[in-house]
Amino acid sequence: GGFMKYLSSLLLILLLFISCNKSPNEADVNDNFGIYLTADNILPHDMKNMDLSKVKLQQEPLVGINDLTSYEKETHNINLAASGKTKINELKVPTWGISFVVCLGNKPIYSGAFWTGISSISFDGVIIELTFLHGNSVLISLGYPTEDFYKGKDPRSDSRIFDALKRAGKLI
Repeated sequence: GGFMKYLSSLLLILLLFISCNKSPNEADVNDNFGIYLTADNILPHDMKNMDLSKVKLQQEPLVGINDLTSYEKETHNINLAASGKTKINELKVPTWGISFVVCLGNKPIYSGAFWTGISSISFDGVIIELTFLHGNSVLISLGYPTEDFYKGKDPRSDSRIFDALKRAGKLI
């Protein structure tokens, strides 16, 4: 009996070690959709020319995969869960915007800015306008005040983003 007890204890310790060594939801964290704020509050107009891999992001996404109920592929409308709506509503957006980075896990895909409709400053990047939160959704759109101000190619339809959202069962 002593040896078997020893062996099962050893096996238990080994299993615990293996499971503790793996970060939580490693597979999920590696490629989950998230909208992160920058750690240093980089201004949206400055973000445009930055190498996103060098931008320090906040530890947790402002809007993570569990903060959205669905993502509409055609319109880039994000339907928010209660947690996501709360976090978005708590953002105080100045007229020059707040930078965000859309990531899959910790890999930045593209940047944009939360914007307010009372701003008189135009922006040539991706925006999420937060003047009015329509029900429980936010729209990732191009340029402010209109799409005419947008420059460059549209980064929103990145297939890696759609694949990750599809895997998470959030893409509609």
